[in-house]
Amino acid sequence: DADDADDADDAFTERKNNGFHFLAFETRAMAPFHHAPILAQKQLPMIFDLDETLLQAFTLSSLDRRAEAIRRAHSEAVSESAERASGDEKTRADLPTDAAGKTVAGALGSFASSRGGADAARVARQRREEDMARLKHDRAMLAQYVAENCVIDNRGRKIAAAAESATTAPGEVTFRPVIRLPSPHCRGGQMIFTRIDPANKGTSMLVHVRPGWEEMYGYLAGLDRRADGERKTQNARCAAFVCTMSESQYAQEMWRLLDPRGALIAPKDLAHRVVSVKQGAELKTLEKAVGSWGIAKELCVVLDDRTAVWEPRARPHILAVAPFMPYATDTGPGLRGEAPGEAGVLGAARRMLEKTRMDLFMTYERFAKFHAKFPNAPFEPPAGSLTRRDADNSAVSESVRDTEPFFKTSRPQPPDVSETLPPLMNAHAKEAARAVAQMGGAARSAAGAGSRLNAMLGGIAAPRVAGAVKTLASASFVKNAGGEIRGAGEHEKRDPGIPPESGAGAGDDAREKAAAAAAA
Repeated sequence: DADDADDADDAFTERKNNGFHFLAFETRAMAPFHHAPILAQKQLPMIFDLDETLLQAFTLSSLDRRAEAIRRAHSEAVSESAERASGDEKTRADLPTDAAGKTVAGALGSFASSRGGADAARVARQRREEDMARLKHDRAMLAQYVAENCVIDNRGRKIAAAAESATTAPGEVTFRPVIRLPSPHCRGGQMIFTRIDPANKGTSMLVHVRPGWEEMYGYLAGLDRRADGERKTQNARCAAFVCTMSESQYAQEMWRLLDPRGALIAPKDLAHRVVSVKQGAELKTLEKAVGSWGIAKELCVVLDDRTAVWEPRARPHILAVAPFMPYATDTGPGLRGEAPGEAGVLGAARRMLEKTRMDLFMTYERFAKFHAKFPNAPFEPPAGSLTRRDADNSAVSESVRDTEPFFKTSRPQPPDVSETLPPLMNAHAKEAARAVAQMGGAARSAAGAGSRLNAMLGGIAAPRVAGAVKTLASASFVKNAGGEIRGAGEHEKRDPGIPPESGAGAGDDAREKAAAAAAA
């Protein structure tokens, strides 16, 4: 108590000149874990990535760069077609391609392509044309917003910008001109126009919000728990954090647009809970994302479209999704899996989060009840935390000491997302692979044996594993000497020091095997 602490301080002060002294305080075993507020409120610690996971943002210059990339891809495809016609054929893999759109194997929203050859080239060309049409439409709207602080929507209505307050520093508030519209490209999405620096029109941005975010936001913020307009005691279902490789001011504004109520992260906490990691110089870690908040790393779930940018220890905690790329549908899943509600990528992610949260806190309830019933039970570390190497057991081989648990126990174990999430990801991957195989089988049966469609669908394969790279489409905010801004693609290219993707997502190996078996 306070008196004991004061006595200890006095004693330490009297003897501090005699050498080092250590003070210890006794508490019940696992008491800090029992009384952690996150567990008491049943909030799931969530770490969000921003670009290509929840949104994509563009400036006029980054839209122009993306348009040039589409034109370059089209020219390369035309050259490839000509070489094939002349007999000097190259595979698609031999040609330089836009780095965007690489999808983590088994990620929610990933798919296996069933097309090849001339058919694949035709579909890719059609998608590039659609991408360019969307891009031209959106660039015209962004240019109008830059010039007039208003846009003309698809119904011909003139929508003027409204001032929204944003906390830029403790005690400092600025007002940004913001326009929010439903996306004309995919149902359930949103288009938002904002200006990072209200006094500098060169910092104007167009933000595409991924379909399904509104439903996920409502669930995580607990907005469905309101009754008669009154908020119940326990509201939010998650404790939200952001860990991104984008610039800090840009990242805070993007999250503010996603969380306008401040229901997940209060405006006063933005500077502390939105963490920017230096691109290329370091990996994202759970410690960097939540370390200063005293949250057990075992409880954290990460929502990201890339896994290789995270420390290896964090990868079993990643709920991987396919990248959201409105203008790169020829190189990735594009908008095929984007839909509001349960049908889209974020809908699938929300269901998995519900299951993870339920399993996590059911495990905690069993763990807490055991220690409440046996308060004097001797301390026992989690069963998987010690290996034979830790015990220095020389009677077994080196490989066994590295991996085999030192002991097994019948005690209820503390919750750990790395034990809960990978099986859910594996189950999702198997279900998706089974669905693809069934669709292929049904189509082959309908087409008849020996048909061209039968042969084409027989080659369905699992998605190719590749490092998911963010490029010029990310459009993060960075000022140059001239006061203009450039897209995240200029500083978010993969660093050579980051290892390539290799089984990085939760249970990638099992997903690949399941997908390959189902495709066969």
